[in-house]
Amino acid sequence: MFQFFCFLLFFGPVPAMLPDEIAESGPESVAPLPPGAPRELAEAWLRLHEEELCLGIDAVFVPVESGYEVWGLVADEKHHKKLLRILQPLSAAGKVEILAAERVPRKEYEDGVPPSLWENDELRNFYRFPGGIFDTKITIGSLGMVAQEDIFVQRLIIFAEQTLEKSENMRRYAKDLPGLTHMARDRTMDPDLRLLASEICRNHVRDMKKQIDRLRKSLEQALPKGKEKREAPPQDFYAAHEGAVAEDLAAEISEEARNIAGEVHSFIYPESHTVELKELRSPVILNSLGILRAMGELYLKKMNRDSLNF
Repeated sequence: MFQFFCFLLFFGPVPAMLPDEIAESGPESVAPLPPGAPRELAEAWLRLHEEELCLGIDAVFVPVESGYEVWGLVADEKHHKKLLRILQPLSAAGKVEILAAERVPRKEYEDGVPPSLWENDELRNFYRFPGGIFDTKITIGSLGMVAQEDIFVQRLIIFAEQTLEKSENMRRYAKDLPGLTHMARDRTMDPDLRLLASEICRNHVRDMKKQIDRLRKSLEQALPKGKEKREAPPQDFYAAHEGAVAEDLAAEISEEARNIAGEVHSFIYPESHTVELKELRSPVILNSLGILRAMGELYLKKMNRDSLNF
């Protein structure tokens, strides 16, 4: 279950009521940290990323007339509790009011198995159930006799969940990279915060690349053999990005990661309940992952070079 939360950080009088529209809003369309935010707010935002709470929370700090509000969607309750501890000093100072509401995400399919995966011959062969024959049972430890069909169903569910998790982690590592990069290169920021932001940027991109590699391996299991060959980004990619600054690359990486995550979700849960033929002939997702990984490598080179000029 996802949880929508709103922390109210007030640097002035606290209003009596929470605006109704907050419950209908989300964090995706707002900059994660507005320019000119107080240092204590910037520190809290950086700690959220330093401790990788961003993997379980989508959060943005929104300026309002009274001060700041922190909106977010919680996917992991442990991360939520850690964020509360980070904000505790502000709460103790009377600057934070914490309100929360819950929403239940839409379940894709009642049986938990995406039809597109159920009909995927590559996955069927990978899990060694050729021809769709499930009329036998096997013995599994203390579980006793278990139908092969039940095992296959569980494997498909696990495959879908793990693939989507890797895709989501990739998206989350990249989501706030533009804001983090801006902070790392903003000479008006305190030097210690700039250094911390720069370190977080590098770590996030390295971890994003790891998720890309893991995601690619998962997707290759579901694609026809011969389509998993790694293709180098086109030469014009490097030419187009030769003069790009880190902020521009960060914005491209964030947007591309979000787009790929959407493509992965559509691959697992296509509207027509089957993967389009063009995706099987020329897997666009794999090519996009390769380009995103190359973007990450270029970004790291530029950030490492720029760190010499701190």
